[in-house]
Amino acid sequence: MPKPRSDDRLSGRIEVQAARIRALIDVHNDLTLVKIRAQLAEECHPSDLPPGL
Repeated sequence: MPKPRSDDRLSGRIEVQAARIRALIDVHNDLTLVKIRAQLAEECHPSDLPPGL
């Protein structure tokens, strides 16, 4: 029987970008998730971004 999985499967990928996300919010406190994702996409490889962000 398989072991139950944790619901938290994405936090690690978000934590990798946490400092950059916080820096973006510090500079632009009115950012939406769409704008944050677009900014991160310019700086990162798309596979580094968590799905849904």
